[in-house]
Amino acid sequence: MGHGSTGPVQDHVFSIAPVALRDNRLVARRDPVAPIVHALIEPQQRVRLEEFERSLDATRPWWQQAWP
Repeated sequence: MGHGSTGPVQDHVFSIAPVALRDNRLVARRDPVAPIVHALIEPQQRVRLEEFERSLDATRPWWQQAWP
């Protein structure tokens, strides 16, 4: 993945360790519009929104701000 943001300067870009996704039943899918610089975090399988949000929230300790 690339670094930086093409949006406003107040936008933040984060990275995450793959193990954090795997341990929380999440996957990173490359954005078809910008596959070199952007990915989408999704559940491994269809789940209710609340479950996805809990899984995503559980990864917070792994987030690292990459930009700015």
